[in-house]
Amino acid sequence: MTQAVDLAIDQVLVVHRNGRFGEAEKRYLDLLESAPSHPELLHLIGVVALQTDRPSRAVDYLQQAIAVDPGQARYHNNYGNAVKAVGNGDGAEAAYRRALALDPDFASAHSNLALLQLERGAVMTALSGFDRAVELDPSLADAHCNGGHALQLLGRQKQAVNAFSQAVIRQPDRDDYWVAFADAVSGLKPVDVDSPVAGAIVDMLQRLRIDHQHLAGLIAGLLVHNPAIGPWMEAGAGAGVRSGLDAAADIPLLNEALPRLVFAHPALERALGNMRAAMLQMTGETPSAAILSLAAGLAANAYLVDYIWEETPDETASVEQLIGSFKWSEDTADDTWRSAFAAAVIGAYRPLWALDGLPDIVSVADPVADRAIAAMMRIHVEEPRDEATLRSTLPTDGLAEAPPYPRWRSINFLTPRTVMAELRRQFPNMPLKQLTAPSAPRVLVPDCGTGRSVIDALWRFEPARLLGTDDNEANLAYARRMAAQFGVADRMEFAQNAEDTASGDDRYDVILAAHATRRAADPMAVCQHLLDRLAPGGAMKVALLSEAGRAGVTAARATFAERGFSRDPAGLRAFRRHVLEADGDSAAQLVGFTDFYSATGCQELLLTEQERCFSLPELALALDELGVLFLGLEHTDPRIAIQYAERYPDDPQRTHLGNWAEWEAEQPTLFGAAYQAWVLKS
Repeated sequence: MTQAVDLAIDQVLVVHRNGRFGEAEKRYLDLLESAPSHPELLHLIGVVALQTDRPSRAVDYLQQAIAVDPGQARYHNNYGNAVKAVGNGDGAEAAYRRALALDPDFASAHSNLALLQLERGAVMTALSGFDRAVELDPSLADAHCNGGHALQLLGRQKQAVNAFSQAVIRQPDRDDYWVAFADAVSGLKPVDVDSPVAGAIVDMLQRLRIDHQHLAGLIAGLLVHNPAIGPWMEAGAGAGVRSGLDAAADIPLLNEALPRLVFAHPALERALGNMRAAMLQMTGETPSAAILSLAAGLAANAYLVDYIWEETPDETASVEQLIGSFKWSEDTADDTWRSAFAAAVIGAYRPLWALDGLPDIVSVADPVADRAIAAMMRIHVEEPRDEATLRSTLPTDGLAEAPPYPRWRSINFLTPRTVMAELRRQFPNMPLKQLTAPSAPRVLVPDCGTGRSVIDALWRFEPARLLGTDDNEANLAYARRMAAQFGVADRMEFAQNAEDTASGDDRYDVILAAHATRRAADPMAVCQHLLDRLAPGGAMKVALLSEAGRAGVTAARATFAERGFSRDPAGLRAFRRHVLEADGDSAAQLVGFTDFYSATGCQELLLTEQERCFSLPELALALDELGVLFLGLEHTDPRIAIQYAERYPDDPQRTHLGNWAEWEAEQPTLFGAAYQAWVLKS
């Protein structure tokens, strides 16, 4: 009997390893009826339960397996994973240590114990565990990746990059490894980027499931240090260094970045503008493939930043003349190349969807140039056309339309977690007994903008229902287009307000209200309204603008008003010139904001009329008035939690806002522009 069961288990394991968990579990349970005390069957049923996000069931079956055969290190290791998933960290540690007592060379148990230690803040101890795991089993990609996280926390950025690279080499299909790799690379200094890393950056830009914008700072630094870019950063360079275009056009990183990134770098912006001006003088010539590719990239980038670059009166006159004389011609190959080049140069100054005579498909029968042209046409023509179609299908209340904001091109794909797991990751020492969110929660994202936060919520939580709302029809059309681009349009809803698709009795398990609260004239009223939509025991993320972190924007707005800058594009450009020329002016802090480098971003920074900033003591009072359980403040930099623990060891839950206020007084940019707080509804 035992031999027959073992043979049957081997057959089901093939199904299990192919990811057909439901079928595998049913067949394991059928076998268990004839062998109710078979330890491997009990173990495998527990593993399936863990893999399908049922940790309590996993604990039950794994306990039974251990009771029958306590000498199996694998059983204790997986039991540790299960009890950790239900929030029992001490039990998990004991289980991992028992597994290692049974098998001291068990690489997976070393890695799991190290991850638990890392989450508890014992970074050096954890790093030793990860090192031991990869020594025992170099193929263990998780250990490489988590070791990279430990190295990042220790500030050993170059070593972290190497660790993440080892993870993606071993499992190149894991999006979360690539995201971690890109995050580590983004923290390098340009001088630390060697040829393999430079090549990896180009690879990252070709992956849709990585937030490319996160790499923009490093890429800008690399480009401005490139000798081919340097001459273009000088004022008026476009008038005399046309020959340098060939050298600039031969930079793969520049060509990959232009259709994807907004560069928050004044000198690089000036260089791109000068290249554009030089190309304007070349229209009528037959360009090389490299020059045409660069022109198409500049057109794409100029569109992404809403044509915020400086434009001289001479350029304006030349562009208008070029537009007026534009006529597409394919009579000869040279005619096609010249027509495509003229279109690209026009696109670097004006949107191509408005250009008469431009065909739907532009091709010069060159694979390099055609790839760049296709990206340009997608951004200038296809995407706006698709959004116009989507706008016509959206319900509207006749609200005034504004351009979509913010435009985004890519997003990090993360390994989904339950709400409980996500909050435990962020706030490991907080009791979460009141949290009632199910494994497939109902999620609301009010004021969702162009949908990035909605798609992010899908990756994070795999919700049963996901609704994003916004008052801007153009934003919602952009969001729907991006959802379709990622193949997830059928897994979310968009509406102009929640009442359009939900009755007043509907409740959500999670509300991601960061954008809704930070942009509101009365954030507390918005919070209270949204709490009424939150189920008891539900979690809500809010964001309130920081008085300290927003000081530069406040000063800039005052300068904008006092000096009488107009609110049109010319006024925004004039204000930007003032900021870039300022010496010690507090408004010059804007130079570090990505929003400063696009027209819609500048409008958001300077012209948003409703804005309420808070101090941390005011945040504490506001949370008290709402009557919610404060879980903690979210940070994008995990090192902050470790530094807080070192500064304030008497507050392991990290919820003492007086401590945070003391630290913020020393470091006003500690929270960036806003405090991002998680709360539970009691």
